[in-house]
Amino acid sequence: MPKLHHGAGAECTILSKFIHPSEHVSTKHANLDKGHKTSVILVGEETVKVRRKDQNCYTFHSDDYPNIILHSVKRSLNVVTEGPPQSFFDQSTGNDATIAEAADEAAPNMPPPTNDHNEDIQVFTALGVIVDDYNLPAPENIPPPDEPPIWPGASNDVFPADGWGFQGTCPQKPNNHANRGPSISKPREIWSLMTKLDYWLLFFPDVYCRSIMLPEMNKKLDPGRPPIEWCDYHLLATTDGHDRGSFWSTNDGDDPRFKGAPFRPNDLMSRTRFEEILEVTSYFNLPYPAFKDDFHPVRQLVKAWNENMYLIFIAA
Repeated sequence: MPKLHHGAGAECTILSKFIHPSEHVSTKHANLDKGHKTSVILVGEETVKVRRKDQNCYTFHSDDYPNIILHSVKRSLNVVTEGPPQSFFDQSTGNDATIAEAADEAAPNMPPPTNDHNEDIQVFTALGVIVDDYNLPAPENIPPPDEPPIWPGASNDVFPADGWGFQGTCPQKPNNHANRGPSISKPREIWSLMTKLDYWLLFFPDVYCRSIMLPEMNKKLDPGRPPIEWCDYHLLATTDGHDRGSFWSTNDGDDPRFKGAPFRPNDLMSRTRFEEILEVTSYFNLPYPAFKDDFHPVRQLVKAWNENMYLIFIAA
């Protein structure tokens, strides 16, 4: 595929998190997904200070941010449609520039590191690299030299003033609370008959996955793709914590290239299907609030887990 050139009037896309000044993005999007993209029109190229360094940048405007000229480092913009040939900024660069070329542009002639970290810091600092080696506590966290130490538990009646450690009777005893171990909402007689899968299904919030996760995931699938079924997601969940490639490996178990997997689902699901499900995994269906909330994508999951635990688990 021929490379597309950056130039005035070119239509480009950029990950919104790379747009500067960033306050325009944070004002418009209180909660921004990591993969959110913005369509822009290139205007020119300038040297602008980004992250406290002078960097070669493209300037651009966007319908999402009217009457504002924005900028970003050059490697962040991907050309979708070229502008007129006479407006190309550089005939030798395009979307196929390698990552190594972009890195060389940002940090030329960096010396190889040595085993002497202090020497490395001095060399990199001399080249203009900003090195943060300030590890001292903030001034307000440094107690005066004549101030007596405050021992943990000194203000707590249960623990003595000279340190942590239980020195009395459990406060639940005088309140007629019986000491008992944790249990689940199944008869004790069948606990020993339950398999690990039985326990997993008991603790997993089944209703939440069926009513929220699966519908949202199926919305994101490409048109014409088969919908994700409940069994598909069960299989996806059981692969967590293992090397995923090994589940579809055709190497013998004694082959050193085989990294180990509890089972191989080649007859149940292809790796392509697995990766497809992984790419569209979603945990919520409520719109973002007007304020910034980094935990919004998992709040419904946490709520579903807690509600299910309330029904099936009895704490000690």
